Amino acid sequence: MKDESVLKNLIQQEAKKKESVRNAETKIIKLTEQLQATEKILSVNRMFLKKLQEQIQKVQQRITVKKALTLKYGEELARAKAVASKEIGKRKLEQDRLGPNKLMKLDNSPVSSPRKHSAELIAMEKRRLQKLEYEYALKIQKLKEARALKAKEQQSIAPVVEEELEFSLPQPSLHDLTQDKLSLDTEENDADDEILSGSNRERRRSFLESNSFTKPNLKHTDTPNKECINKPTKNTVEKPELFLGLKIGELQKLYSKADSLKQLILKTTTGITEKVLHGQVTEHFISFINIEFTLTLFAL
Repeated sequence: MKDESVLKNLIQQEAKKKESVRNAETKIIKLTEQLQATEKILSVNRMFLKKLQEQIQKVQQRITVKKALTLKYGEELARAKAVASKEIGKRKLEQDRLGPNKLMKLDNSPVSSPRKHSAELIAMEKRRLQKLEYEYALKIQKLKEARALKAKEQQSIAPVVEEELEFSLPQPSLHDLTQDKLSLDTEENDADDEILSGSNRERRRSFLESNSFTKPNLKHTDTPNKECINKPTKNTVEKPELFLGLKIGELQKLYSKADSLKQLILKTTTGITEKVLHGQVTEHFISFINIEFTLTLFAL
């Protein structure tokens, strides 16, 4: 019985020890985990410490540099103050030596000199502008006088020119027409009709559109037969055989029906014979017109 009781006690003690060992092992595991965490924290703190130390070193360097600069600036300030005090002392001594009047002159001289210079410049500019104004006024007066003289001359010349124009009337040409006598006959009209009908090629210009050299230079008030001259230009029909946009057949008919050149000239000159002052329209003049008309027709 005793052995059994001892055995039970031993088994109980063994169970207790096992539990204590298990508890100790769990504690060891926890402690190892805590150790690892603390080691990590330690490493992080060490890195942070290093950074802080570097920053501290930089700040210390800046502080040392600033201290050195403050010392230098302080020394320079002291020197400047010493120099300024010396200059002030010298000025005071000079002021004591020199009188108050001389000091006033010295003080006013640098200020007054630029003012005087500017005033002189302004006066010079005024004088120059006045001279220019006077010169321009003289030039303007001269121009006005010249224009007035020109206007007077033109007014004096204008009536003389008008008088000359009033008396200038058209005169017949002084060409010797005695050797150029011709007469308008039916044969010439027939020849002209044949020339107009046979000309299918391009021609230069018609008698109506010819130069003023072929027309008589006569001024008259009554022009009764203008319609007869202007009629051929109205009949414009687009066909293959045309002469300046007009039918050749119609032109021939109108030409045969129209009055001859001699009759037209006699009609137009009847109202002008009384007004003509220099020369008369004679048979020589009519014959000259006939020559020019025939020449133009042959040229066409």
